[in-house]
Amino acid sequence: LFVDEAHHISANTWNGIKEQFVVQRVVQFTATPFRNDTQSLGAKIIYNYTIDEDQKAGYVTNVPLEPVEEYFQVSMNHAITEKAIKLLQHDMDSGLDHLMMARVKTKERAKEVFNLYQKLAPELKPVLVHSDLSKTEQNKRLAYLRAREAKVVV
Repeated sequence: LFVDEAHHISANTWNGIKEQFVVQRVVQFTATPFRNDTQSLGAKIIYNYTIDEDQKAGYVTNVPLEPVEEYFQVSMNHAITEKAIKLLQHDMDSGLDHLMMARVKTKERAKEVFNLYQKLAPELKPVLVHSDLSKTEQNKRLAYLRAREAKVVV
């Protein structure tokens, strides 16, 4: 059994499929071998293709690190948001058609980050998308991104 996107293997549905192949070999592939919820993928890593190898092969361009040095949670959130806005504005001023996504762990956190973007850069018309929204509402909000009316999605 070959499992792609194997970081999902801990989910009940995926694991149920894997369990049907206990007597066969299972090979799992993922670019994200560690889950945020710390659940195990139930496998050992036998090959690791690093981002450095990816970049040297030309599959991925080098992404520069943009450090934010702030050590208090409230001001850190503000500093990260300001830095991200500054970088997006620079790209847009350079003629690049870039969008920005802020990915967070919880819906509560998403609302906090969304509110920061709304406060600091309302001209970017940020949108908030999460699983509690209806598919219709999610699609409506994402349509603003596709149309480039919004430049930020949380």
